[in-house]
Amino acid sequence: YVTELRVLAESNTPPFAISDDSRGVKEDLRLKYRYLDLRRPEMQNAIAMRHRIVKIARDYYDTNGFYEIETPILIKSTPEGARDYLVPSRVQQGRFYALPQSPQLYKQILMCSGFDRYMQIARCFRDEDLRADRQPEFTQLDIEMSFMDQDDILTLMEGMIKELFKKAIGADVPTPFERMEWDTAMDKYGSDKPDLRIDLTCKNISDLFESSEFEPFKGQTVKAVPISNCHLTRKQIEKLLTDCEVQAGTKGYWFKMDENGELAGGVAKFVQGCKDELTERLGLTPNTLVVIAAGASATKLTGVLIKTFGANVEGHMDKERYEFCWIVDFPMYEIGEESGELEFCHNPFSMPQGGLDALENQNPLDILAYQY
Repeated sequence: YVTELRVLAESNTPPFAISDDSRGVKEDLRLKYRYLDLRRPEMQNAIAMRHRIVKIARDYYDTNGFYEIETPILIKSTPEGARDYLVPSRVQQGRFYALPQSPQLYKQILMCSGFDRYMQIARCFRDEDLRADRQPEFTQLDIEMSFMDQDDILTLMEGMIKELFKKAIGADVPTPFERMEWDTAMDKYGSDKPDLRIDLTCKNISDLFESSEFEPFKGQTVKAVPISNCHLTRKQIEKLLTDCEVQAGTKGYWFKMDENGELAGGVAKFVQGCKDELTERLGLTPNTLVVIAAGASATKLTGVLIKTFGANVEGHMDKERYEFCWIVDFPMYEIGEESGELEFCHNPFSMPQGGLDALENQNPLDILAYQY
């Protein structure tokens, strides 16, 4: 029971309520008063979770023979995928340090030095434009190993993820993870990072429209995503399709098999001529929505369609399940969407599609890079 109350100092009214509900509070206001924002239970829990994740990772790698080694932050500029942040040197006028985009070269030096298993909770800096999944400075779990093959690396990482989920949130993640070839992922899901919690896949139906009267389909790559038991309204379908078009930068199409087994809506009148083939190929049943991508960017759009509609049509995404897989056998080269020329893929450690024949008439330095 309170027996005495003395006011030592009066506080100002807080700019927002210290609670888990931050709806209506602008982010710039939260960041201005970060010391108040961090009092909210949501933020406290996030920082506590990060602490647990880092501790679990350190313990796991320690038991597997890794040394945690700090690499320099002020380094020589090295050519990587983004621009460096530069720090002027006080003692050497006109010269600059760079902040590391990653500890890449230093951890490779450690391998040469006999430290065959290294890990670090590494701070990285990249002077590039903000995106939804990146920022100028970030922390990554960085590892390097010598004398390992692909299976060794994947197995080690599976063990870390399994332990992380078990100890951090009490979830059992089954191992080993599924291993899916890049070609399979692109053909089936339209993405090299498919969400396997979604049960939707795409089907190539290009052969049905080789001589179609509908110009966007005629002679083009045409891929369809059938979505069973879909009860979205026309307005909802059009809204989701527009969102997908904005993300993929290309137009999408749709039609639906109604309760009576008839094709209706969207481009239904242009596909009536192959209704039987579509029904068999796509497994159409009443109330099945079909979203379609056509043209050079068909694969990219189908990947967006699957994730968007899978998350918004009830019954097609198990949000309570964790589902991991490894995408393997990436191509080394691909035709660039903008340049139309052969370019390095983001994973340069696999055979290019078409093998060495694909390198014919290309820059000799590219060929040397592949042979290396």
